[in-house]
Amino acid sequence: MSTELKHFTISVTPDLEIQLNTAKKEKYCKNTHNEMIRDLISRGLIARKKGTSTK
Repeated sequence: MSTELKHFTISVTPDLEIQLNTAKKEKYCKNTHNEMIRDLISRGLIARKKGTSTK
């Protein structure tokens, strides 16, 4: 991954906030929120590319 980072601002629904908080507690407790979000985005993009996305 490139060391040059771009900044993004997003808005999330209350339901998505709950899901993200749960993921943080259960799987990403040793990671920062930024690391967690980058990982989730990367996994989603990989799944989408493979055609295994849920949407």
